[in-house]
Amino acid sequence: MKLKPIINGNKINNNEDYRKVLRKRCLKYFILFSIGLFTVFLAFFSKPFLGVVMPEHTKSYYIGIGIGIIGSSIVLIINSYSIMNNESTLKRKRLKETDERNVAIGNLAWKMTSVCFLVSVYVMVIILGVFNTQYSMIIAYFVSSFFLLYGLFYWYYNKKM
Repeated sequence: MKLKPIINGNKINNNEDYRKVLRKRCLKYFILFSIGLFTVFLAFFSKPFLGVVMPEHTKSYYIGIGIGIIGSSIVLIINSYSIMNNESTLKRKRLKETDERNVAIGNLAWKMTSVCFLVSVYVMVIILGVFNTQYSMIIAYFVSSFFLLYGLFYWYYNKKM
């Protein structure tokens, strides 16, 4: 999972430190599992709890997303525990994850992905502005919140580091 260095940000010096990081990740994966369960639950029980009848297409969409999240979180949990139980794999994965070149590649990939995503969302805002200004404004607010959060996190980590 390529999000590990970005989401984690821990200093890993030895196998025990990496094992602690993997345990923390397992907790995050359990939260992800719960989100998947909630999504499936929402698809099946939207009428009794929310009073909304969900269209069949939307219901199957929610179920598919929920099952996908549940399945991927189970795979990630099993993978993390198998890494923790094998010392040679633990060391190999730790060295691979903490390698400066791999971290730099991951950061550059995130940077370029963010730029491409923002350009595509900008094009979407421009095109939607012609057809439906309400959707265009909603997406523009999301982009604005992205930049606001980026600024806040940059300020926070600039002070912290």
